[in-house]
Amino acid sequence: MWWLAILAGTGCERAADTELAVDVQRDAERRMVHGTELALLWRSAQQALAEHRDDAAAAAVAMGLEVDRERFLPLVDALAETDDPQALAILASRVDRQRFRERAERSDVGRRYGRGALRDTLAGLDGVDRRRGVRVLEGVDAEYVVEPDRDRMAAAVGERFRQLADSADARAAFPRWSGAVAGDTVVARIDGAVAAGLPEPVAVGEGVAAALGALDPYTRPVWPAALLGWEEHHAGAHVGVGLELVDGPEGGVFVALPAVGGPGWTAGVHAGDRIVAVAGAPAAGLDSQRVAALLGGEEGSDVALDVLRAEAPLAFALTRASVREETVLGYRRMADGWDDWLAPGIGFVRIAAFRPHTDEDLDAWLPDPLPEVVVLDLRGNGGGDVMAAVNVADRFVAHGDLAHLEGRTLSPPQAGTSGEVPWNVAPAGPRCEDRRW
Repeated sequence: MWWLAILAGTGCERAADTELAVDVQRDAERRMVHGTELALLWRSAQQALAEHRDDAAAAAVAMGLEVDRERFLPLVDALAETDDPQALAILASRVDRQRFRERAERSDVGRRYGRGALRDTLAGLDGVDRRRGVRVLEGVDAEYVVEPDRDRMAAAVGERFRQLADSADARAAFPRWSGAVAGDTVVARIDGAVAAGLPEPVAVGEGVAAALGALDPYTRPVWPAALLGWEEHHAGAHVGVGLELVDGPEGGVFVALPAVGGPGWTAGVHAGDRIVAVAGAPAAGLDSQRVAALLGGEEGSDVALDVLRAEAPLAFALTRASVREETVLGYRRMADGWDDWLAPGIGFVRIAAFRPHTDEDLDAWLPDPLPEVVVLDLRGNGGGDVMAAVNVADRFVAHGDLAHLEGRTLSPPQAGTSGEVPWNVAPAGPRCEDRRW
């Protein structure tokens, strides 16, 4: 039988036979996990900042402040310059409450509709119209777990349009818009904004996003222009060169992590390489998000990458390919993969997210012989594919219910016609004794 320790949040606990290690060994392991935690939080925060996912960055920084305050304070300063209300609210309870509260009250209207960002914002709303917006809202009415508070949703839409009306950037971008919005419901206020001169895609996009934001911090629309990226993210695969990029603290874009087996990894691109040029175009002045966009493209197409490694220039010819996201990881990167062992007999498995392939990757990790103790690290895991999460839990649970979904229109899980148990139930049997967990 295995011992299993699950790490979640920022706490670290180990369920293990006391005869496995002496106190000195345990202290070493604790220090190792502590160092691993810091590295993971720092990398997660840097990556989220580079991808402009300010709320995710704030969540990682908030945990980091609890572990090593001095190290993470510079990232707080970076987040203080954003106008993401959710990110600022996360940090408001931890650093200078009044400062963050005041900044959290500011909208991101200027960032989205300023001269330099307007084209990208409108491109993200391509294909958005009233019909699609109404369908999204009807889906919320039918599928949301609890009855939606429609008055609160309508009030959030009115507040968002007020922010647009008060923004000099938005007024300059849409000079025909008077800012006057009538109506008592979400749809009526969106129609009122269109009648007042706001372009339909903007009125629908802003109105629906505000209405969903009033439900909870996690519900948001995915419009046609972002659908492919969302599907790639959910599937844990994308077309590119397999390089995770990060903005340097003093400027420049660096390789944070090459995906094992990806084009960058195969060509010999290393973590720490500084990006100099992409396809012959200098990368100076660009951030990591723009460099990543330049490296993307159609599968099978080529792209030239120039980097500096310890001030030595290197050139790579990369062929874009489908790159699968690694979700089953160890605690440190080795030359040929991840180190999965904290100590003899103690395996360490970090699951960074749940993607459709995560359970299969976990099975592939299974060593032979099996370790006596498994530390399953779920810290920083933002979720993902429900069935993958259920299948991972099934590796550890011998019998019983694994998950429940709640909703006003969901049917209860059904057994298969050939005697299969429902999807959310672990088959009875000693799973951890048949060498499958």
